Amino acid sequence: MKILPCAALLLMLVGLTSCYAPAKMDITYVRFRCRFVVADVQSGDNLASSSSCDRFFQDHLCDQYANTLRMSFENRESCINACTAVSDRSSGNWYTTICSRFIHRGKTICQQYCRQHYEYSENRAET
Repeated sequence: MKILPCAALLLMLVGLTSCYAPAKMDITYVRFRCRFVVADVQSGDNLASSSSCDRFFQDHLCDQYANTLRMSFENRESCINACTAVSDRSSGNWYTTICSRFIHRGKTICQQYCRQHYEYSENRAET
């Protein structure tokens, strides 16, 4: 007879965990993920240790992404476009260096934030 209460408790726990939604990223977390990249040495990724992509530039770039995300946007697309604009401005000076991968990673994290915090706009112009 002890099996029935245990089974009921187990079903209740499964039901509660299925309702759990992971927390959305905040600006601090975006900034942390942008700045502290783990280099994948096995694939030849010198992203986090490159001398051509120094810490000053990395900090500056991550600040630009974070400051962009502190603004309000009308929808997901405008937020994503703002992330792309930061990337485009930064790539002009650093595209040929290893920093291009760092810039791309920051843009990806920025865009993930946009996808979590803004709704998709149904009113897009047809192309």
